[in-house]
Amino acid sequence: MTYTEVTIGPGVVVGILVFFGLALMHELFVGARGKPLLARRDGSNSTLLQLAFLIGWFVPFVTKSLSIPISLDYAVGTMPVGAFIGTWAGKRFTDEQKWDQRHARKVYVCCYGLNCACLPAIALLIQACIGWNMEAKRMVFWLVVFLTFVANVLGGMIMIPWCTMWNLVTPHGDKTFWSMLAQSSKNFGLIAGPIYFAMLSRFVRGSASE
Repeated sequence: MTYTEVTIGPGVVVGILVFFGLALMHELFVGARGKPLLARRDGSNSTLLQLAFLIGWFVPFVTKSLSIPISLDYAVGTMPVGAFIGTWAGKRFTDEQKWDQRHARKVYVCCYGLNCACLPAIALLIQACIGWNMEAKRMVFWLVVFLTFVANVLGGMIMIPWCTMWNLVTPHGDKTFWSMLAQSSKNFGLIAGPIYFAMLSRFVRGSASE
């Protein structure tokens, strides 16, 4: 069996920090009563907004299907449990009957940001433990399982505000069309993940052999 080490360089870390920094600045601006980036009140950007919702469905399903070939059963098994607990908790944080848009936005942004932060944290943790002893690697294994569970809990918590906001901003006559595209986006994400994994694996092995 051959192994190929894939390092996470400082450029990647800086890029991640810059992205989260810009997102934080934007949310602080919106929290100070500023207008969100690209926001319109005349409905002229409704198509772009719906495309953003589709991408929001597509990316998590790619991540899910991409992680299946390289993760262990424990980590995969935490997905539905974490999603269930997160959805239950999200219901407690946001109430559809007493809807508060600003509060729901804060819940969504905070939970989604922490969810995204778990993924590079897992990658950096796995890279860091390469030279550690076996006992330390066992601890890292369970820590990765725990972080995967936390990521799925956070992902589940955004479902109530996410779906409620989609229901509010989508015209009634277009809901069937966009909901069908949303389901197609999920399915395409599950299909695209293994394909992307195969391409990435081939690229990494090809780069290592040069």
